Amino acid sequence: MYKVMKFCTGMVVAMTMITSTLASESEWELKKDRKDIKVYVKKTENSSFYSFKATSIVKTNTNSLVNLMRDIPAMDQWLETCREPAVVSEPDGASRVIHMKNDAPFFIISDRDLVLLQRFHRVSDDIVMVDLVDRGSDVEQVDGHIRAQFNGHWTFTKVSDTEVEVEYQGLTDPKGVIPASMANIAVLDVPYNTLRKIRKLLHNKKTKYNSPIEISLL
Repeated sequence: MYKVMKFCTGMVVAMTMITSTLASESEWELKKDRKDIKVYVKKTENSSFYSFKATSIVKTNTNSLVNLMRDIPAMDQWLETCREPAVVSEPDGASRVIHMKNDAPFFIISDRDLVLLQRFHRVSDDIVMVDLVDRGSDVEQVDGHIRAQFNGHWTFTKVSDTEVEVEYQGLTDPKGVIPASMANIAVLDVPYNTLRKIRKLLHNKKTKYNSPIEISLL
């Protein structure tokens, strides 16, 4: 009898977890699907700004993607609106604090800047994640810029020896005075253009980034 009750309890827990996962996934709404890049958004609790999730299959390898992320001076070549990226500090071999300025997508809006902790970790043999954690208090305010906040992550999932599923997810709070409707327009374009640029750099190409990952903690 105990085994039966334990089995039933386990089934209930499993079904609850599956239902919760499906409910969470169903919150994402596909808003853009173009050139093999999909961008989803969803409303976020206690915020008037949308979270985003952008995905694409890139013909490359995980090493190339990780090494691209590690090349901070080149970040403005693929991260939409980013300029003057710089490493502020390196807490350990797999983490760096980065400061960057960001061009506002609308000319009537002041430019922003961000301070992020970029932290790499291997989830499994086939998955590497890059956490992006807001660290705005680590750097003094920059004249002419409003300090925005961002939290999110990258996920690189190996599909085959030549393909990786790339997911870019996050939530930006631009701070300052900016209508949420205006910010929520940018939340589609910025991740889409970022993935488009990454595909242009790496898709089906051999580059300098296609080398062993230089992070011992991975």
